[in-house]
Amino acid sequence: MNLNTIAIFLLWCLYVDGDDHTDAMKTMSYTFSRKLYECNKRWPLREDIINDFLHFWQLNNVLNKRAIGCAMVCIAAKLHFVDSDGNFLAENAQGFAIASGAGNYF
Repeated sequence: MNLNTIAIFLLWCLYVDGDDHTDAMKTMSYTFSRKLYECNKRWPLREDIINDFLHFWQLNNVLNKRAIGCAMVCIAAKLHFVDSDGNFLAENAQGFAIASGAGNYF
């Protein structure tokens, strides 16, 4: 997966405004954390990486560790946001957000 795809994915994740869509944010965060747990069981992550995910939705939070990118790729794959070639599947990501309660704000 290239850097552009990861950037698009992260921007998509930050697109949903937590103040207006609290339930959607809770649902998506819960699902992400479940997938992160699955990824962590297979490829153990350091504690600081897990802690960075606790602050994932904060706009001033900087995610610049390589292991975070690897975890994001793993989560994206488990949520079917990327195909077997690593291409971002926007329709799957949008469907996930809508199913999580984000509505049609895309």
